[in-house]
Amino acid sequence: MTTRVGLAGLNGGITYASDLFDRATAETLATRLVHILRTAAADPHRSLHGIDPLDADERRRILTEWNDTARPEPAATVPELFGAQAARTPTPSRWSAATSG
Repeated sequence: MTTRVGLAGLNGGITYASDLFDRATAETLATRLVHILRTAAADPHRSLHGIDPLDADERRRILTEWNDTARPEPAATVPELFGAQAARTPTPSRWSAATSG
């Protein structure tokens, strides 16, 4: 499949495997490419690695919505949790190294 984009006299297309990508994904990639080209044309001395391909909404969504992984921290440290588990189960399990032969 091919998605075509145009920009002030510059036309192009993206050919993509439709079994790997849907049209919306290809259009998103094309939009990012157009953004990079516009930014580079507006400031030709700017380094390409300094151009963010994401717009502000997409950056916010990725960094704040999708990356919202905050979880409450346990009150105890790992050694304290280990000690509490050892106190609850003082007898070795049947799968411990002491019973393996």
